[in-house]
Amino acid sequence: MEVTDKAMKRVVYAHYQKFERDGSYVHVTKFSEEFGGICDEQGIEFTVMAPPLETGVPGQKKSFIGRLKSRLAQFYISDIKAFLVQSKRMLEERRQLKELKPDMVLTRFDYNTFSIIWACRSLNIPVVLEINSPDHEEREVNYLRVPGAEHFFSSTRALSLCDGGFAVSNVLTEEYKVESTRGLPVHSIPNGVTVEQFDPHMSGSPVREELGIAEDEVVIGFVGSFAPWHRMDMLFDSFSYLIGQGYKVRLLLVGQVKPESEESVARANQSDIKDHVTFAGFVPSNEIDKYLAAMDITVLQNSAYYCSPLKMFEYMAMETAVLSLGTEPVKEMLVDGEEGLLFPPGDGEAMTQALKKLVEDKELRERLGKAARERMVKEFTWRHNAEKVYDLLNEVYSTSDKVPNY
Repeated sequence: MEVTDKAMKRVVYAHYQKFERDGSYVHVTKFSEEFGGICDEQGIEFTVMAPPLETGVPGQKKSFIGRLKSRLAQFYISDIKAFLVQSKRMLEERRQLKELKPDMVLTRFDYNTFSIIWACRSLNIPVVLEINSPDHEEREVNYLRVPGAEHFFSSTRALSLCDGGFAVSNVLTEEYKVESTRGLPVHSIPNGVTVEQFDPHMSGSPVREELGIAEDEVVIGFVGSFAPWHRMDMLFDSFSYLIGQGYKVRLLLVGQVKPESEESVARANQSDIKDHVTFAGFVPSNEIDKYLAAMDITVLQNSAYYCSPLKMFEYMAMETAVLSLGTEPVKEMLVDGEEGLLFPPGDGEAMTQALKKLVEDKELRERLGKAARERMVKEFTWRHNAEKVYDLLNEVYSTSDKVPNY
């Protein structure tokens, strides 16, 4: 970590993650733990500003009122409400910031982020923005319909109002460097994993016994929400091929099947594979290691071109043999043939052949798994992530001429 003459004394981390079952919850909690630890070591007061945690699941089937609100969105109601809600929240957050008196604020972009950015600007506090997806995706997710609103609430505009930023992959970082008009420092800081949670020596037998999986079956695993973009069809097709060829394999799927994902997993009920597929259901993040321990091979069959997928870090930390599509962010994490096997995105035949290779070769699985965990331990822990963020905040703070007006 870098040491500067101008030292931070108080840092606030503001985020709007409120669903315990959302993958982002793992990110903000693990990061907060490690970053908070660094602040303790440096004698810095660290505070997290976040909404109360909810036990619901994002993407649950909407009630009548929920569906009505979605319909009303087409009449600009959601955009107007967003502006009013964020304006009101900005006043409350401004009050909190005046009490906390931070030297720096770190925030994670989503549709709600503007309130804290506005509050920081009104008090002349330097703020750094974390970005996890490109502008066009944020616009689609947030149903922005008022003319001009898609820019007003965009992550590009949010970055332009901040003093620095970072994205979770090199691809995404380069996009924002191009879009940023102020020459802001935009860094690439990938996600991480708590390697201590994932013990490669943990036995998978308890979970196998609980789920009725034979010890001599090669278990192919996937953890996720089974959303349409996960391309479960590719995984089912490859698995069907293996069953047809007589391999003794089991497909273990961990995650909750939401209403919008039911069609994606319907293939699992077809006669050729249904007796060889096991659904474990939703598993809390602090218990996911027990299920990974029961897997011999873990698969990421599809992912966004910019994504730094958390499941990959966990797969690799658990020393499983990883099979993944070869997007640029994934290639930043592992070398094909050394820490896992990669196939061209969307190439089902290449995926099938790579999966077949892993099923047939136990020594290869073990070699790849060990190398994968070593890579995580050396480069991709949440501690590594937090240290890089700390250095960025230090860089921004030490070069900023802003003086907060508390």
